[in-house]
Amino acid sequence: MFFSLLFFLQKNDVVYVNTVLPFGAAFAGKIRGCRVIYHLHETSIRPLLLKKILFAFVRFSATELVYVSKFLAQQDNLPLPKTVIYNALDQEFISQASHFRGHNTQQKSVLMICSLKRYKGVDTFVQLARMHPQYPFSLVVNATQEDIAAYFKGQKLPESLSLYPTQTNTHPFYQQAGLIVNLSDPEVWVETFGLTILEGMTYGLPAIVPPVGGVAELVTTNENGFRIHPNDLQSLSIAIQSLFTTSSMYADFSEKALLKSQNFTPDLFSIQLRKLLSKN
Repeated sequence: MFFSLLFFLQKNDVVYVNTVLPFGAAFAGKIRGCRVIYHLHETSIRPLLLKKILFAFVRFSATELVYVSKFLAQQDNLPLPKTVIYNALDQEFISQASHFRGHNTQQKSVLMICSLKRYKGVDTFVQLARMHPQYPFSLVVNATQEDIAAYFKGQKLPESLSLYPTQTNTHPFYQQAGLIVNLSDPEVWVETFGLTILEGMTYGLPAIVPPVGGVAELVTTNENGFRIHPNDLQSLSIAIQSLFTTSSMYADFSEKALLKSQNFTPDLFSIQLRKLLSKN
């Protein structure tokens, strides 16, 4: 990529680098005197040596940076112009969700979609299921059935909890849910955005998220959900109970969740990106 672009680029070209990995393109753009824009989705890169190398190229070649959340933009002290452009949902997902909106007001079930990791709040989700046996809890993890069995080996799981392996189609889970949650432990893992939360909100689902990180920018407490630390089981429990027992509150939160999701459409993303690219 570096050698191809080195002889192809013109000085008035704009090199748009999505994530920090295609550093060859950025390096070529820098040498040719181009405007180089990095779009950063994640800065927690491992191993640390790789992160240092990649961000050395960012410092050397970038003329400006785009971040997927305000939180992520605040994590780096790079002396470059910064713009926040939130991720957008796929238009096909939005269209499919639009056919099912409104039915969730009758659903009293809790959904979480995440990796099969302790720091993602898997154990916390199980604890909440134990505390609320009257409500169905669905956990969809990015893992095989064998991985799930190994993780929960020796544990007696609550009957209200359903476990699902990696799914290619998550629409049925959103359609059957009444609440979407993210329980990542911010002491270990801070979410830079929160795609599953946004997908749930597109279905009109209120959300419960950690109080920090990019995912917190999607939710306003007592408006379209709650920001609660995952270690605060009592507050999490009260929030779930309040939503499922107060129909007026749920309907209001659901409506505002849907309205919030409309700020993350492909059209709006395109407008913001084109505005950035059109700058001289």
